[in-house]
Amino acid sequence: RFGQLIDTILSPEGHAELNRQFIAATNQKHSTVKFVDAPSQSRLNAVFEPLLPEGKLSPAHYQHILSAYNLADASPQEQAETLFCLSTAFARYSSSAIFGTENDSPTILRGYAEALMQKAYELSPAIFPSVDKLTDWSNRFHGLHNAFTCTSVVAGDMQRHARQHFPGVLSSILPLAWA
Repeated sequence: RFGQLIDTILSPEGHAELNRQFIAATNQKHSTVKFVDAPSQSRLNAVFEPLLPEGKLSPAHYQHILSAYNLADASPQEQAETLFCLSTAFARYSSSAIFGTENDSPTILRGYAEALMQKAYELSPAIFPSVDKLTDWSNRFHGLHNAFTCTSVVAGDMQRHARQHFPGVLSSILPLAWA
C-alpha cells in the first residue's frame, strides 16, 4: 500500500525517474542512491514544497492521502495512525539507510515526515506516547534545541511505537524490506 502515496506524490508520468527510485528503495534495506547534493535536493523541493505550504500538509494533498488509503470516512484515530506510519516511512527515506548519508539528509523529506506526524497529532493526540515525545521527534526532524538529528534514530523510535500500538496499520504501510 505504501506505493500508493509515492504514485500520488511522484506521478509515474510526471516524475518517472524519482518514482522509480522511491519505489526501488522500498525493496532494499539500504540504498546506494543518495539525495543530499544540491541538484538532488532541488529536484525533491520542486515536488514536495507545493505539498507543504508553511510546513504543513496542504488541504488538497491531505485529501489525496485520504483518498489513496480509502480513509475519507475513517475515524480521526484511524487517519492519524496511517499518517503516523507514513511519517515513519518518510523518516526512513531521509535516513542514511535510504536517501541520506551519515552527516546529511534530504531536508524536504524530513519536513514532509514531520508534517505528516503533526497532522497525525492534530487528528488524534492519544496515539502518541506523550506531547514531550512529539516535541522531541519534531526537534530531531528540524535539528532544534541541540536535538540529535539522526533520522534513522527517529524512524526506529517511531516504528517501535507504531509496532507496539497499531501494528496492523504499520505492516500495511511500511515496506517489507524495512520492517
